[in-house]
Amino acid sequence: MSWFYGNPKDVPYTTKDIANQRAKFRMEYRHADVGSTISYFQDMKAQDPDFYWRIKLDDEDRVENLFWIDGASRRAYARYNDVISFDTTYITNMYKMPCAPFIGINNHGQSIQFGCGFVRNELSGNFVWLFNAFLHAMGGIAPKNIITDQDFAMRSAIDEVFIGIVHRNCRWHIMKKAQEKLGKLMADDEPLNNAFKDCVDNSLAVEEFEHKWRVMMEAYGQTDNEHFQWLWENMKCWVPDKVMASVSKEQLETVYKETEMYSMNPLEMQVRGLYTHNLFCKFQVEMKVKSAYKCDALDDGTFKIGVYEIPEKYILKRWTWDPEEDLIQPDFEQPTVKKSMPEEGKSVMRYTSILKEFKASAKDACLTDDGTRLARKHLYNFKEELETLKNNQLRKARKEKEEAKGSFQSSRIPAQYLWGG
Repeated sequence: MSWFYGNPKDVPYTTKDIANQRAKFRMEYRHADVGSTISYFQDMKAQDPDFYWRIKLDDEDRVENLFWIDGASRRAYARYNDVISFDTTYITNMYKMPCAPFIGINNHGQSIQFGCGFVRNELSGNFVWLFNAFLHAMGGIAPKNIITDQDFAMRSAIDEVFIGIVHRNCRWHIMKKAQEKLGKLMADDEPLNNAFKDCVDNSLAVEEFEHKWRVMMEAYGQTDNEHFQWLWENMKCWVPDKVMASVSKEQLETVYKETEMYSMNPLEMQVRGLYTHNLFCKFQVEMKVKSAYKCDALDDGTFKIGVYEIPEKYILKRWTWDPEEDLIQPDFEQPTVKKSMPEEGKSVMRYTSILKEFKASAKDACLTDDGTRLARKHLYNFKEELETLKNNQLRKARKEKEEAKGSFQSSRIPAQYLWGG
């Protein structure tokens, strides 16, 4: 804030003051956050009939697990349930509960969220509860593929709940573990490092990967390396990281833009109207590479050139434009929210404004003894009135907090949103 006040010395608070204030806020809202969360979920349910949430409490009525998903995500999952990613290693909340988002891929190749949860710890029983809640929200439709890290409790829960689906480990986690073991070896042997990357990144089929791997192991004398052996034994669990590629802001802004044609080829014109922007751009790249045509001369002097239309059976519906807008926009009317300056901003503006006036008045008052006495007199009265106001506000806040806490304890959580083990 030094730029705001012009000089670091003029900032009326320190970093320690901010830390103390944050700690104070945490203590004030520590026991009210569950009630606020439930109230928020109920408000969302009222606005969006398809909003879904479930909660599990322990024997002491403390939150053990939590799951929620909005209606738009449930509708999107009905079409894009071919693969999801599940990862609890990204972040935890203030109670050290791992955050557990379910991430999928839409027809634009973008990551979308299919619900989110919090679990008390990463034990198999908590994952079983969370996966059952997810399955119930999705009408019993399990994903066809799921990508996770190498957590054994997670694998056990997936085998129990999502019966018969394909489970793969995220290649990023596999490679990270391999890097920890093979980092020095790769750094000292650049040809081996290049061969390893080529084998992992550029193999388009299992047979090609296996062939490259065997050649690499023999060429660089690594057939007895236990870390390479571990990677080979877990090969079937690898998943290309390109599947869950992130999407930049620029890509998001061009999703619905008209894509330029680089030719008047009928195949390009056909696919342009079928596939989404991101997927059509990938099609164009491939088409530019393979744009040479084989021309056959006919007896009448004309030429027969290539193919003019892609048969429908080769069009992947998964990546075409979705006519159902409710997969992107929820089918309920969003409440009108008046855009205005947040309270924090208003507070800063009030402070800046009144500080300027105080400084000007103090400068004038200090020119004479009478002016100084007058300023002190009104300053004393101002402090008294301000202290009275602060005390009244504190009493009001405590009363509202006690009423809210009592209301939550008396109403409890609706039974239909409580799930046991």
